[in-house]
Amino acid sequence: MKIKKGFTKMIHYRFMLLFIAGFLMGQNVLAQGQVTASGIVTDASGEPLIGVAVAVEGTSIGVSTGIDGDYSFSVPQGATLQFSYVGYQTQKLKPSTNMKVVLVEDVKVLDVIDVVGVGYGTIRKQDLTGAITSVGSKDFKQGVVTSSEQILQGKVAGLTVVQGSGDPTAGAVMRLRGGSSLSGSNSPLIVVDGVANVDMNTVQVSDIVSVDVLKDASASAIYGSRGANGVIIITTNRKGSKDEVSTSAEYSGYVGVANASKKLDLLTASNWAEHNSNDLGGNTDWQDEIQQTAITQSHALTFSNSSKRGGFKGSLSYLNSDGVIITSNMERYGASVSGYTQVWDNRLTLEAGLHTTRDNYVNIDYKRVFQSTYGVNPTLPVEIDGVYQQDPLANSNYTNPVEYLNNRYNDRSRDRILIYSKAELDIWNGLKGTVNISRNHQIENNRLYVNKDAKELESSIYQIDAVGNGGRATRDFTDYMEQQFEGFLTYDKTLNSLHRMNLLAGYSYSESVGEGHGSGVYGFASDDFLYNNMEAAANKQYIYSYKNKTNLISFFGRANYSYAGKYMLTATLRFDGSSKFGENNKWGTFPSVSAAWRLSEESFLKDNTSDWLDNLKLRVGYGVTGNQGGIDPYMSLEGYGTSKTSAGIYQTIDDVKDEDGNVIGQKVRIIPIRNANPDLKWESTGQLNVGLDFQVIKNLSGTIEFYHKNTENLLYYYYVGADGVSTYDYTLMNIGNMTNTGVEFSLNATLIDNRTSGFMWNANMNLAHNKNEIVKLSDPRFEGTKFKAGLLPDIQGLSGESYTQEIKEGYSIGSFFGAKYIGKDDQGRLQYAKTNADGSVTPVLSATDADQVYLGNAMPKLTLGFGTTIYYKNIDFGINLYGLFGQKVYNGTSMDLHNIAEHANYNILEDALKNPQTPGISDYWLENASFLRIQGVTLGYTVNLSKIKMNSLRVYATVENLFVFTSYSGVDPEVSIDMNVTKELDRDKVFPGIDYYNNYPKPRTFVFGLNLKF
Repeated sequence: MKIKKGFTKMIHYRFMLLFIAGFLMGQNVLAQGQVTASGIVTDASGEPLIGVAVAVEGTSIGVSTGIDGDYSFSVPQGATLQFSYVGYQTQKLKPSTNMKVVLVEDVKVLDVIDVVGVGYGTIRKQDLTGAITSVGSKDFKQGVVTSSEQILQGKVAGLTVVQGSGDPTAGAVMRLRGGSSLSGSNSPLIVVDGVANVDMNTVQVSDIVSVDVLKDASASAIYGSRGANGVIIITTNRKGSKDEVSTSAEYSGYVGVANASKKLDLLTASNWAEHNSNDLGGNTDWQDEIQQTAITQSHALTFSNSSKRGGFKGSLSYLNSDGVIITSNMERYGASVSGYTQVWDNRLTLEAGLHTTRDNYVNIDYKRVFQSTYGVNPTLPVEIDGVYQQDPLANSNYTNPVEYLNNRYNDRSRDRILIYSKAELDIWNGLKGTVNISRNHQIENNRLYVNKDAKELESSIYQIDAVGNGGRATRDFTDYMEQQFEGFLTYDKTLNSLHRMNLLAGYSYSESVGEGHGSGVYGFASDDFLYNNMEAAANKQYIYSYKNKTNLISFFGRANYSYAGKYMLTATLRFDGSSKFGENNKWGTFPSVSAAWRLSEESFLKDNTSDWLDNLKLRVGYGVTGNQGGIDPYMSLEGYGTSKTSAGIYQTIDDVKDEDGNVIGQKVRIIPIRNANPDLKWESTGQLNVGLDFQVIKNLSGTIEFYHKNTENLLYYYYVGADGVSTYDYTLMNIGNMTNTGVEFSLNATLIDNRTSGFMWNANMNLAHNKNEIVKLSDPRFEGTKFKAGLLPDIQGLSGESYTQEIKEGYSIGSFFGAKYIGKDDQGRLQYAKTNADGSVTPVLSATDADQVYLGNAMPKLTLGFGTTIYYKNIDFGINLYGLFGQKVYNGTSMDLHNIAEHANYNILEDALKNPQTPGISDYWLENASFLRIQGVTLGYTVNLSKIKMNSLRVYATVENLFVFTSYSGVDPEVSIDMNVTKELDRDKVFPGIDYYNNYPKPRTFVFGLNLKF
């Protein structure tokens, strides 16, 4: 095992941040004199309250009450003291000695006082009619977070966040109430500070204050043709309170140490030598050789200043995370700044801000690395006298993985920039006007160089063996920019304390431009310049460039009405016009309506249940949303392009000659690549939602939701070449139907709330079930369309095209089909079921000769999230669990490594010696991948530092991925559920639930961190 060195850099960076914080906050309140403030703080019954924050308003000067509720400190003359404590009303008093302050419990239920984001504004939670779940920053996933989606894992019922890889450069896949598309995006729409369609990682995690998840169509229909997969609204701490004068700063940082939590049980060198004559004299554990002890460090500094007239906030962050596989690494720099001011008697608020992150990261080729690691001869030494060794009997798919990783340079960078400005005018008596202007920009650079001596066969359509060709270099660049303008009016009015209404009407315009270019070459005389001198290569491999532009125009409106806090009604309507749509469908309409009834306010319940029932609300809603994510620009128009061979080489037809007849070049063949489809439009999802919110005995609250989603006009690539009319074989069309039906349950409980002793115990849990079904995906005109998916083309012993999945009517996305295993014969060989004409079943040894039947599904039937936290005085202890249940994973890696016929040249699993098998697509290799993961265990301690002019210091330790309860035999049961179907399914490499040399080990990480508030 190898240990990365980086502590020196970490320490220097931490001290730099602390120095900046000290400089920013090194100002004290100037006063003419000092007075002593002292006394005790109690509740209404006279019991002392421990840990009450007693602060000088507008400064960082303050203390916390002790075990007897007492406090004493010096304050500036003329100051105002602010007493605040969770669950009690804040009080402001003038300082004196021997004060006795009685805090009054805030009897308002949290459901009443909270507000949530609903798109183009907020609404009181008690007035909600749709299915919206809010998650505050204190509830985010703790520990190492390399992708912002991870903070929501296990936190929202119905939101499945699958971290299918332990690679720090890999993001998570999010599915909200199941996928609703085959060829388009299935990820929720991300809205950051009011700006839609933003990459979640544009925002630093330390800047996020809250996340509101809009789950049903009645909530997300306000986003029209982009809301079918739900909406996630992110609110950052971009500005402070308008009502308080304050200056503050906060530093948070941690260091994590990680190792792979599991390895495969492969043959060791000694076991290999007992059964194989190809003994090369070494003793190599290749899994150990490519793994390392990974170090992660994270630092974030936030500072702010706010007043009634204006203020600013800023933050800086740095993250450096090594993967447990050598050479993989992700480094991220983040910065944000925002400011606001209020003018014209505080009627006009002007705000502007910027969020930006820069990622530098190194990818590895999973399939190439893990196939070699698991399959290379364990008696092969890594190197001899500084020279990497290769097994002469191994084919080009199996190479020395250490050499491959160290001779392959895949340096990538990604810049994300979000700039926004906002003006909000209080026009008259509840009528407000708002204008938002934003620019969202992403730039990606991919640079790859493979040394001229490296043995390589890339998993790419541009396949080329670099050996003997002098190495290979590629560079690819993409630039995406979206500009948005939105203006809307809101009217908020309450009449006679009974009628409350909120009206919204607005207009939105966005313009997106995407462009990119790339090239690949091979044949270098020297490795010295890597990918920085591509013109020195002898041969061109490929070259391309593109640019596209799309526009989206929208008109939207919403009306909320509440009567006496008991009856609520919401109606939403949005019109979207998109340049992506076909000529006959340029505009789409997306309506929704929902209603809620607070039964607990009715006299027939209130009179009899007032002592234990605090809230009971029934919600019903229906709406229609759209998904245009499966439509690339210009897909409705006829298109032409250049013809390439399977290796990416351009085909030519004629020589180009000069006036003298000399050949000076060749013409590239131009062919049709896309048929026109003037009827192309968005996928349309209608969703019914029924929900019940409840809160009993003040300490227990929860929600039950039922939903049914029906997606029509499903986008899919159909084979149309046989009709004799189309000029190209495939056309993107709206034909299919898909449904998702599910139930969600969430529960929050305060198990113990003894604030006088400083002891509290909270717990939360959420469960969700979803059933997906492809209802229709056929048309008599397109019988030649391919529906198979999940190609495993390289498994040793299999010939031809071998598929694990089919996209089939009556079944879910990710459904596995193949032979049914029915036992073993006398020689231990697998037998499969073959149905005869008379209905009897005959065992056969070939999986391809057996009946091809439904075997299972890659999608989880049940998701679980659970968290509990105990507070005792200054100590906090928390545990979080996350689980997926009922899903199947096809263990293609295990199938490949059980092939005893290949043992002469390649390594196998230890189990293969006792249980040798011939590969074949069957449920023998389809495993139950249900799991329950101890996601994190945290122990923290908070220290009051008011005596040294600081607020508090919290130190903590976290263990991530402590243990996984599962029967799955692979590296990890949490395998990606992502899916992206293209027109040629046999070339697609993204399928749900397939473990085939793509399972990057998940680390077990020990994290040590601190939070310091100034």
